[in-house]
Amino acid sequence: MTLLYICCTCTEAALLEYCQWETFNATCNRGAVVVMQSARYGRMKHGRCADTDVYIGCSADVLLQMDERCSGRQSCLLAIPDSYLHQQQPCPNDMMAYLEASFVCVSGLCVLQYGCKRIGV
Repeated sequence: MTLLYICCTCTEAALLEYCQWETFNATCNRGAVVVMQSARYGRMKHGRCADTDVYIGCSADVLLQMDERCSGRQSCLLAIPDSYLHQQQPCPNDMMAYLEASFVCVSGLCVLQYGCKRIGV
């Protein structure tokens, strides 16, 4: 049996907020692609993007939608507010929602759950 090592180089995923009128910008170096790790759209918590406590805690998991738009590409830009993502979240429509997302840049053949994984061939 031949052992094949599948290794990947990933940057650390940071969970960042993208407020109204900002742009989500996931850009990787040449030879790497974006892999979305998490994405929520709404009013998750009081902070930089939601400066009042009104309707805090209403949000939707939009990882699938962000994955479809961004994962596997070298770069991905998304202006906030985004009408499609806004339809997914349960907050009142007149409340300013924001995106909270994290991604990694992956180069090579990578299995994210295991990092460097040994498989038998």
